[in-house]
Amino acid sequence: MEAKSSRIIVFGAGGRVGRAAVAEARRRGHEVTTAGRTDGEVTDPAVVAQLAAGHDVAMVAVYDPGARPDEFFPAVARALAEGLPAAGVKRLVSVGLASVLPTASGDLLMDAPGYPQEWREFYVETCS
Repeated sequence: MEAKSSRIIVFGAGGRVGRAAVAEARRRGHEVTTAGRTDGEVTDPAVVAQLAAGHDVAMVAVYDPGARPDEFFPAVARALAEGLPAAGVKRLVSVGLASVLPTASGDLLMDAPGYPQEWREFYVETCS
């Protein structure tokens, strides 16, 4: 039996993780709408609702190097929590690169002993 195709909006589609997510979703036969910085502020629930209207699923892969993470990510979460239901979107997938986050020691997770290195080229490139 063939899987049902979904209409997916990807917030942060222009970044490295977002581009990979878009490519994979399209490869699997889904209809994908890309949303990036030029499409509006992802921290604004009204913008999220407007962009997400008519989609089955939203994917978020956003990052703003100029914003404070402790302000940016909670604002994104609030905007998605308000904007997606207003648009009728019932499913949200969040993707990102935890590999680039610091551990308690201050070292990046990707440099921690035993951390899988198969994707290192991918996440190192994202940091640069």
